[in-house]
Amino acid sequence: MEQEHEYVNVNDVPGVPQPRTMVGPVQVKEAWDGATAWAVVFAIASLGFALFGIVTLYGDSHIVGGDAYNYLISSTRGVGLIGIGILLAVITCSLLLFSANDRLRETHLEERSAHNG
Repeated sequence: MEQEHEYVNVNDVPGVPQPRTMVGPVQVKEAWDGATAWAVVFAIASLGFALFGIVTLYGDSHIVGGDAYNYLISSTRGVGLIGIGILLAVITCSLLLFSANDRLRETHLEERSAHNG
């Protein structure tokens, strides 16, 4: 003889704190806000500077009369361009983190207001 158990949804019990859930694909707000758009621009610029820096490092360029001076000038320019690419990549990552943080905060505030309202 089995007894039937009544199952209670934890979300319906007053006084029980609601579990925090990760943001799912349905809850994510706008994916293309201003920070994300700028992050894409900086990412493309970062790749461009890095590739142009590598080409400058290993490319043949005749700037002054001595070969050693040409190698030094080309390598310095190439490393500088790669450095700019790395800086832009860091800015890209920062913008994406700020954008994701803003979307998570908006989603959390909406969930909180829906729960309280």
